[in-house]
Amino acid sequence: MFVGDHDFAKRKVCIILHAESEKQVEKLSSLVPDKDCRHFRNGPTNWTTQLYIELKDRGYPVVASYKPMRGCLNIGHVSSLRVKDFGPEHFLVEILADRRPSGLAQAYVVQNKLLVSGHSHFWMPLWPQPGLVKRDPQRGTKIKTCAFAGRPGNLLGGSRLWVDALRKKGVAFQLLEPQERGDLRHIDCLIGLRERKKKSSLFSNKPPSKLINAWLADIPFIGGNDSAYAQVGEPGIDYLVAETILEAMTHIDSLCRHPELYTSLVKHGRIKGAHYTREATVARWVDLLWSVLWPKYDEWRSRPYWSKALRRYTYLGFRGMLRFRHARIKN
Repeated sequence: MFVGDHDFAKRKVCIILHAESEKQVEKLSSLVPDKDCRHFRNGPTNWTTQLYIELKDRGYPVVASYKPMRGCLNIGHVSSLRVKDFGPEHFLVEILADRRPSGLAQAYVVQNKLLVSGHSHFWMPLWPQPGLVKRDPQRGTKIKTCAFAGRPGNLLGGSRLWVDALRKKGVAFQLLEPQERGDLRHIDCLIGLRERKKKSSLFSNKPPSKLINAWLADIPFIGGNDSAYAQVGEPGIDYLVAETILEAMTHIDSLCRHPELYTSLVKHGRIKGAHYTREATVARWVDLLWSVLWPKYDEWRSRPYWSKALRRYTYLGFRGMLRFRHARIKN
């Protein structure tokens, strides 16, 4: 299989962008991830717009749209899909991220390996942070600034506790706004401890993106017991694990006292990060779309129309029943 092959060129994939018109599709399609970073602040755009741009730029047979197309494999983020646009003649691969499935799809892309099941749910890492700038190597191994690159409400304990705890060590703490998460030149350690509603929570629908971006930026990472981190990393080798702020402070003390630990984490993180670059992510997508999912699409389109329609209308009936039930409960 290669891009210039005539038969391969016929294996078109329609990527449904987070848009409501052709004009919006055209605007999204013209973005350059590393230059137009400010446009990549929501999940659907991060997943699908980058997928289209990266594959299109490399000559793969993809088209961008705001609704599904017939006669090809369609893929879109679940938040971008409208039920009214789909019929029995559409084959859909749904990117779930941390959302629930719509029920429209024949296959799913998930961001946490705990959600992989059977032959219909496939794992894929999110794209690297658009516009990512690595830590300045001239900063050495000294920790002057720690940061959290996520929503403030997700940070364990809240930012004030981190600011106070780190100030005692002479270290600054930053909550990175979305537009600041690409430029990591002046960040010495990245934090990834989430607020847990349940002590046993493994955040089974969350991705390892914070860890991967730290690897790609040559920055040590301290994360929680998230399942996603353990799926791609090795605790104590390419990242550190803490369940509490106190444990995180202990790790920071160790990094400050032992420069060789800092250097080792960066070294091993750099090795691991090579598997999650843009090029590596493109290769994963190409394999998934054309080697794994396309054969499923071939099998699906060989089925009789009534079989596809039955599945479709069974779903619509079930969806309607749920809506009716929820409406009765509310009243």
